[in-house]
Amino acid sequence: MTVSAGGQAALRPLAERWLRAAPPADATWEFRASQEAEPSALSNILEIGKARVDLSKTLFSLQSDVNRMRVDVGVYHPQFGALQEEVRTQISFLVLDWLLGEDDVERWLGVIETLTALPTPSATPDDVVAAVAGLAEQRNLDEWVLVKWADTDGYPVIASFRKGLRWNDFPTLDQHLTV
Repeated sequence: MTVSAGGQAALRPLAERWLRAAPPADATWEFRASQEAEPSALSNILEIGKARVDLSKTLFSLQSDVNRMRVDVGVYHPQFGALQEEVRTQISFLVLDWLLGEDDVERWLGVIETLTALPTPSATPDDVVAAVAGLAEQRNLDEWVLVKWADTDGYPVIASFRKGLRWNDFPTLDQHLTV
């Protein structure tokens, strides 16, 4: 199955507003608007359904696209062939969220595939982190792109975007006005 990152966009502004209204962290409680990276989780066994999956055996395929400022990722585990597609997808997103954190999954990953065959070449979790870091180094928020297209009625539309800017860089700016 192939999916694109972007599933949390509807709830993230609400979570960010909730976080901003939360009390300060103390010895007992800490508040976050999204899952932080926890790469050490990939050394654990994940029990999901009736399966026990050793996450340390997870490998990846990687394809960086500097023009899109995205890394397309395939997630492979030797047990994926025996698991249902829905479970493979759930495991893949959990692994990526633990590896990069939810925000960086949304910010930097493009197409995400679950793979039942070992990719050649195979990439390690460290390679995924390095690919994302490589894109982050090239990010220039001062660079703008001008885009032109026609709307559904054929009228011309022109928009200017900051290249590399993502919605979760400013999650509470979730409304727009059409002029």
